[in-house]
Amino acid sequence: MASTIDEQIQAYKARLKGAMTDVEALLGLGNAYLYLRRFDEAGAVIRRARSLEPDTERTALALAAWLINTGGADQALALLEPLNNSSSLQLMARLHTEAGRTRQALAALQKAADLEPDNPEIFYELGNLCDDCDDPDAARAAYQKTLALDPDHAPAWNALGLLHADDENIDEAIAAFRKALSIDPTYPNAHVNLAMAYLDHGEYPVADAEEEFNRALEFDADNEDAYIGLGTILFEDRKYSRALKFFEQAVKADPESPEAHFRLGNAFWALGDKREAASAWRRAGALDPGFADPHYSLAQALADRGDALEACAHLRIALDLDPEADWAEDAQQQLDSLSRDWPL
Repeated sequence: MASTIDEQIQAYKARLKGAMTDVEALLGLGNAYLYLRRFDEAGAVIRRARSLEPDTERTALALAAWLINTGGADQALALLEPLNNSSSLQLMARLHTEAGRTRQALAALQKAADLEPDNPEIFYELGNLCDDCDDPDAARAAYQKTLALDPDHAPAWNALGLLHADDENIDEAIAAFRKALSIDPTYPNAHVNLAMAYLDHGEYPVADAEEEFNRALEFDADNEDAYIGLGTILFEDRKYSRALKFFEQAVKADPESPEAHFRLGNAFWALGDKREAASAWRRAGALDPGFADPHYSLAQALADRGDALEACAHLRIALDLDPEADWAEDAQQQLDSLSRDWPL
């Protein structure tokens, strides 16, 4: 891909040499720079295009895309609102989503779908947004519409597989992930999801899941989920030292992953390194304040070292976050016991 982008950049530069008046070439060059995250250069050529065509939709869209990538969301929205075409509406939906304005995002995407009912990408984005809004039926309908328009849309098959997995229809999930991979064998997340489905199914060899996790890493060496999957298989087989290395790789791949830090803490605890375990669990809880498991695990470490007051605090947080967890009954009993001396 990099060589193709470089060739495109050189071609656009050749068209612009001596006279920076070819708006199409300026926009092409600007988009290439955006792809490479060379934002200063992208801004210079896109603003030049905008000065040549101050009132056209194509320069407004390009400038809005640059603003979105450089922290100018409000300015981008002001540029997009008057345009009223499917491309501008998709960008508006993205901005509304990032700002937490779900209703406006849905309205923008639905309007885009009305304007361009044969565009599978719009329905795919609509499905993702509905899924994020915990409306699986609407998400499923949008993904199915995507596939009706484009049967070879691998991300839609993958997304549909995840919905099947959420419904515990594991055979259907496996079929959907396999379909995605038949279309795009280099799709890392589909490999990860297929591996997880194999493990959830219960009738596939663990080696099949391991193979899929490793396939994911072939195409994405920083795939945190694949490292976590491989580490979890080893952890459950009580191969804690080897599991630890995979969890460390997961943290290295994504230092902001609460799940990776949580799993790392579990491995440290199993190996008897309670201090490092507590540190990892603290980090997991800090990264995701809504993640209950690290608080429960940290409470065990704190109680083990005699810090009952802080253990009580984390037990209370864990129970408030997830009162139906597998460990909830034990946590409540432990809290009741500790609270006799530390009534939080």
